[in-house]
Amino acid sequence: MNDLGIKQGFQWLDGSFIENIEIAENRAPRDLDLVTFFGGLTTELQEKIPVEFLEFVNPLISKEKYKLDHYPVDYCFSPEVTVESTRYWIQLFTHNRLNIWKGILRLELNTPELDAESVKYLKEVML
Repeated sequence: MNDLGIKQGFQWLDGSFIENIEIAENRAPRDLDLVTFFGGLTTELQEKIPVEFLEFVNPLISKEKYKLDHYPVDYCFSPEVTVESTRYWIQLFTHNRLNIWKGILRLELNTPELDAESVKYLKEVML
């Protein structure tokens, strides 16, 4: 995403793994849900993303390719759209199907130092 200029913002990551579905329903998580809140893109970058990173803007492709339900929200587009999108995703992500509270993980964009530490850690535990 950094290569395409998507550097400002954060992501909300959700899914049944948040509620420990392996224990609760004795099954593995089926997918991930991801909302990317971003902004500050030039018109040129806005035109480039759907061509070079189609799975960023097309939920069907991200689902097929990565088992990821991905939804982008450009928070610079419109305050009203941003508020309505936030309201929708909060109500959807904060409760499970039984209406029990659960959390959302927030991931900052453009964190190369943290990313490098994470990769190093994962390589160590994979040994």
